[in-house]
Amino acid sequence: MPGISNIVGGVPTDIRDFPWQVAIFEKGQHLCGGSILSEWWILSASHCFSEKNVSDMEIIYGEENLNINNLTKMKVDKIIIHRQYNPWILDNDIALLLLETPLIFDFKKAPICLSAVTNIHSWRNCWVTGWGITVPMYTKSPVLRKVDLTLIQWKKCSHYVFLLTKNMLCAGNTDSLKDACQVTELALCLCGAATRG
Repeated sequence: MPGISNIVGGVPTDIRDFPWQVAIFEKGQHLCGGSILSEWWILSASHCFSEKNVSDMEIIYGEENLNINNLTKMKVDKIIIHRQYNPWILDNDIALLLLETPLIFDFKKAPICLSAVTNIHSWRNCWVTGWGITVPMYTKSPVLRKVDLTLIQWKKCSHYVFLLTKNMLCAGNTDSLKDACQVTELALCLCGAATRG
């Protein structure tokens, strides 16, 4: 299911804990997640926008529950897909969305905080957030959820995930009830640079 990720074994969370999280809608339906980079730009994943029309896109921001009335929406002006994106193996799976008008920041909407630690080998864990599918119901959660995952060394992960490239991170959990993608026996999945779901 392109554009839909799982938040398996996660728990509901408050948008104030992840104020950079946005939901991307197409024709009024949840499509993917994204992260606020600045007042104009949203970071997401290229696989979400294959054969999509930018005029049908808008973001929802500043709210963890997508079922409430009067959600704050913003139209998307332009989608930029990474020029070396490979849809077969999801390499360079990064996209940028330019908004029609700038966001106004407050405690429920703010740019993502980037790590001061630039050595990726020293990273140990990550949080994955989104409104993705939950198991076993296989329905999209209307409420923002989070799950904590352990980063797995690239060399170790490449033994299990044969199409892993140097542009990808690998994360999972020994507890198979925690995951961010479709469930596998190894509970391993590829984490793109963008917040999923």
